[in-house]
Amino acid sequence: MVHRETSDGAEVASGRASLVLWKPGPLAVNRDRVGRDGRPWHSSIRVNETENGTEGGVDSGVARARVIRPLSREEVRGIDARAAELGVPTVVLMENAGRGAAEVFLRCLDVDLTPSQDDGPPRVLILCGPGNNGGDGGVAARHLELRGFPVRVVWFADPAHLGGDAAVQWTILARSEVDQMAWPVDPDTDPARLDALIDGADWVVDALLGTGLTRPVEGTLLQVIEALNRSGKPILALDLPSGLDADRGVPLGVAVRATATATFVAPKLGFAAPGAREYTGAVSVVDIGAPRRLLEPFLSPA
Repeated sequence: MVHRETSDGAEVASGRASLVLWKPGPLAVNRDRVGRDGRPWHSSIRVNETENGTEGGVDSGVARARVIRPLSREEVRGIDARAAELGVPTVVLMENAGRGAAEVFLRCLDVDLTPSQDDGPPRVLILCGPGNNGGDGGVAARHLELRGFPVRVVWFADPAHLGGDAAVQWTILARSEVDQMAWPVDPDTDPARLDALIDGADWVVDALLGTGLTRPVEGTLLQVIEALNRSGKPILALDLPSGLDADRGVPLGVAVRATATATFVAPKLGFAAPGAREYTGAVSVVDIGAPRRLLEPFLSPA
């Protein structure tokens, strides 16, 4: 495939329809601000902007290109499974997802979804569940910490029982001395303790539950979601708000009411349901590096 650059710096793949056309632009944060440790916290990050911006509440991350249509729970899981069969390690997909989510978080700050912090960057609380969604949160935490944000990661899972790539992220954070802890899984958790935990943050990242949820939320995670919804804190949900049914767009008992959602691969079918926007907030799609051949069956007409 031959690539060329347009006059505005965008790269176009010639020879067949472009799947994604990115137009990079600088991160529009105040570059004079420093973190609580005195170091600049903007880093040298560049974000992907689109020529046509956000349409219908979903920032597709593409311009003048075919886009991936909304996907069902099973379609998303199928893409992940087939990517692994092609040799793409699942931990690589998780790394791309978490890093992309961190960039969406930076863009949330750009559009002033939260008041500016005079004494440094906002304090970020990342709440992680026991599955891959929690692992995505662990990756996002590492990339935000790298950029100078004060982060705290709380896992609502026993670290000894974390599986697969989520366990990898716990280990990386532990060895990197990132602030993290495991919250005791106790159905009788004092709501006041959860309120105090969340109150210490300026932003919260919801990485509790992903697309695999098919039954009502219960136990400690139910209490956490209720605490988030009464906190009034701005929330970035990863993939979808915890508790929201990916296909129907309705809460499974209860769901996080997010300020914004960084969804992976494509919007989920349920995002178009009446009332779903009350939970997702503004939606941005994050490319996780799945091979093009796996995505072509889901492309919208050119």
